[in-house]
Amino acid sequence: MIKPVNSDRLYDLIEEEYLDLLPTALRGKTFDDQYTAKCETLIKKKTGRKHAFMCHSGTAGLTLAMLAGDIGPGDEVICPNYGYVASVNQIGVVGAVPRYIDVDLHGHINVDLIEKHINKKTKGIVVVGLYGDNPDLEKITAIAKKHKLYLINDAAQSYFSYYNGKMCDTFGDVAVYSFGRNKVCCTFVTCGCIVTDSDTLAYKIKRMRTNGKTGRDSDIEYLGINSQPHEDKCLQVWLSLQQVDKWIERRHVIGKIYDYEFTKAEVNFRRVPPKNLSVRQKYAVFFKDRDTAYKKMMRNGVECQKHYRDNFGTGVLAKNKIKNHHNTTFYNNSSLSIPMHSFLYDSEVEKVVSIVKKFKNV
Repeated sequence: MIKPVNSDRLYDLIEEEYLDLLPTALRGKTFDDQYTAKCETLIKKKTGRKHAFMCHSGTAGLTLAMLAGDIGPGDEVICPNYGYVASVNQIGVVGAVPRYIDVDLHGHINVDLIEKHINKKTKGIVVVGLYGDNPDLEKITAIAKKHKLYLINDAAQSYFSYYNGKMCDTFGDVAVYSFGRNKVCCTFVTCGCIVTDSDTLAYKIKRMRTNGKTGRDSDIEYLGINSQPHEDKCLQVWLSLQQVDKWIERRHVIGKIYDYEFTKAEVNFRRVPPKNLSVRQKYAVFFKDRDTAYKKMMRNGVECQKHYRDNFGTGVLAKNKIKNHHNTTFYNNSSLSIPMHSFLYDSEVEKVVSIVKKFKNV
């Protein structure tokens, strides 16, 4: 079975160095120590961001972003109606209300609809880079500045990608990262990071990730959460960050093969939007009967994933119901993510192409 992720191959790559260094991460100070600092330093160097803070997960990073932006009861936050639930449910967790907007043909928030939904309660915007690329980040940034809105860049799937020649990580008052088995920077565990150029936000985030204070002998300054970075997790992230550029290049190669073969075979697949250099985090193919296609692909040795099935603006997270969700519905009903990771063999890529072609009309 060709799987969407392959942790065994990652382990083969980093096993020797990881096991050699693990004792240094598990002895002494096991939180927020040398490997946390190494990760934060490397991310700042790669992105040019002034501050970086490792945390438990991408979801924790989003929570910290909400808290640091003073988002809470009485506020509304504009966000896409489609994607992974972590991108939007933290809005509700801090007591604010999501204002959902349908996505465009690429599965990104429809930028042309954002200003129509801004009102007196609007406090911020969450922009999400699904599939490894982004909507028009320059236009969204301009909208946020015009209306004095706090901009959260959920870059969990798109970090180290580029929009119009600029790394996507540099957009937003804050940008949030996620590391895990299915991410571009692949790890065995879940971990996260939040970056910013604001000294004020950095001061708050540093304290908010440790329950609102810097230590047992310090005063409580803010509401916060327990998201101290674990040294053993940061060791994994640090080792993977040193190889991530090579992994992204491999994803580019696989993406080009898929694009070429599927275009030639008239397969209906998601295109990378204009002005984007994608990291090809996921690769979506569209089917008339997605669930039947899923079963057939599985029976033929290709494991796919249904990305994504939730329509936020019509479900339990919807305090503001959304009426127009044509593209969200299309993705909900039609999209399958086929295997797309750095550790795929050439023979596996060929098999995926063959099986997708076989069932393209399902």
